[in-house]
Amino acid sequence: MPDLEQALDALSGRVASLREARNAYPDDLGPTLDAALAELQTAAELLAEAREELARTPRGKRNGPQRELKLLRQVFRAFPVPVVLLDGAGVVRRVNGETSRLLGSPDGYLVGRSFPLLVDVSRRAAFRSHLTSVMQTGQPSALETRLAHQGRTHTVQLALTRLTMPGEPQPMVAAVALPTEVQLAPPGTAEPAHADGALLVEAARRQDLLARTAALLLDEEGLQRQMALPRVCRLLAAEADWVIADVVRDGQLRRAAVVAPSDVPLGTLPRQV
Repeated sequence: MPDLEQALDALSGRVASLREARNAYPDDLGPTLDAALAELQTAAELLAEAREELARTPRGKRNGPQRELKLLRQVFRAFPVPVVLLDGAGVVRRVNGETSRLLGSPDGYLVGRSFPLLVDVSRRAAFRSHLTSVMQTGQPSALETRLAHQGRTHTVQLALTRLTMPGEPQPMVAAVALPTEVQLAPPGTAEPAHADGALLVEAARRQDLLARTAALLLDEEGLQRQMALPRVCRLLAAEADWVIADVVRDGQLRRAAVVAPSDVPLGTLPRQV
């Protein structure tokens, strides 16, 4: 699915830019949130396209997509912002690591609980209305609210979008929490403007690299032709002097790929590392 891969690469780049804008302009999140909602809609459309493509795939060729789903779950767990998957009644079905960190509870405690109970009482009815609207219309929505749990309270922008998940009989809703509270530096602390700018650029580059790596690992053609790992290694080699990839086969760790600087002879070094 080369067209889908290109669309995912483009989406990843735009998401990295939005993350950079959010960090650079924390007091003006309105335009960034509107753009994030548009990108969530784009992501939902890409997921629907991938699902249709998977449905057209002959049964004998579905091992690749199964591996893709496993990798997709790993990407979801490692996603750098809090994401919660809800069913139509608002019950938590899945959370990622950032959600557990934000709320201060492990995923095993949060899954199966009613998410509206985590929303501040004064805004709970508004959240239920937004959730119902998203489920019925399929149109993304957003609201500012407060999440309270384990003595912690966070003011967040909740972006909601409806998803059709493989293997799920009913649509689900992805809730992305974008914290709006900004922690100020103590008085008298110098503002490292240049350092902050460099950190933003470096963080954006890392996020872009992560997104491109995930796209290559999730590429169906690359998995079927066993080209995903070599492609990822070549991508990482543009950022690192050495790239060494190991895989687990039959319970044993085996060296799968090595990319070295062009002026360094490999010899037996990769096997010794």
